[in-house]
Amino acid sequence: MRVAVKLWGTSLAIAGAFALSAPSALASTYSVTNLGSLGDGITFATGINNNGQVTGYSYLGTEVQIPCPPHKYGPKVCFTHPYHAFLYGGGVMTDLGTLGGLDSRGNAINNLGEVVGTSALATGSSAFTDQGGAAMTAINTGDPMAINDSGEIAGEGSFLVAGTPGDIFEQAFTYQSGKTTVLGLLPGAGGSFTGASGINASGEVVGSGDNAASDERAWEYLGGVMSDIGTLGGPQASAAAINAGGQIVGFSQTSTDADDGFLHQGGKMTDLGLNVLPDGINIHGVIVGEGPGGAFVGTAGHLQNLNSLVPGYTLTNAVAINDNGQIVAQGNNNTSGQGDAFLLTPS
Repeated sequence: MRVAVKLWGTSLAIAGAFALSAPSALASTYSVTNLGSLGDGITFATGINNNGQVTGYSYLGTEVQIPCPPHKYGPKVCFTHPYHAFLYGGGVMTDLGTLGGLDSRGNAINNLGEVVGTSALATGSSAFTDQGGAAMTAINTGDPMAINDSGEIAGEGSFLVAGTPGDIFEQAFTYQSGKTTVLGLLPGAGGSFTGASGINASGEVVGSGDNAASDERAWEYLGGVMSDIGTLGGPQASAAAINAGGQIVGFSQTSTDADDGFLHQGGKMTDLGLNVLPDGINIHGVIVGEGPGGAFVGTAGHLQNLNSLVPGYTLTNAVAINDNGQIVAQGNNNTSGQGDAFLLTPS
């Protein structure tokens, strides 16, 4: 079957002159499920596992009173809708609660249904892990962004810099079985932060950080070594996700300072096109993210606008994809106008 596709970016200009057949790893249609909410009608999805379970955060229907900002006319009464981390599966959204504070957020989920994220405490905040809707467990003070099936977590937090006592910077870390490993800063003097965005089953971690020239750079951490993976010719890049095969996606500036998406594999960075911002990649190399026309799905050279495959919805961003091709995306139902998080299942 031939499928008309929408292509982005100068690197795909030649292919864009023709209708392309969708690769076998891509679906041509999807069924759409609204994930619902925890009461207020506003939900943001952040991750999906191979069982179709989704995590993120959703606003509660109840209002709570909070301290008001200082005001020259004296105290005022202020209210807010808290948001809580959730686990969605089997058509049910489960509120994961908090560690004692007002808000919490789920950032990632593995195939065992273990969710990691951050939660407010009575004072301050903490990273947490939650196994299938059981009680949250505080793990450290960082911000976890990814978890693999071995329970190894990757994220960022405030840590002392090795070799410089007293200097505390935001740095990438991994956490497993009660042990936090600080991954450090990019090689070379001058960097001041790193943050992890993804981890695969082999424990390979990816993320971004600044170099000696204060440019943001994409990196991978493998075998105890952090390496800059380069750019598409410009000064900056950022890695968003990695799959089990070690393929990395993210965005990079080109030699003209344009922001293009990239796929990195085998030491080579492939340009995915102008203003393509990948967020996820599955084992089959299928990429999702945000492009000029909204949410997209595809492989290098075969990017499709999801809105052409899901009539009746305007999808702005596809945030994650599992190995079965299920996608979680943000957008709107064109009939109701309701903005929400949606689960797209290949049909």
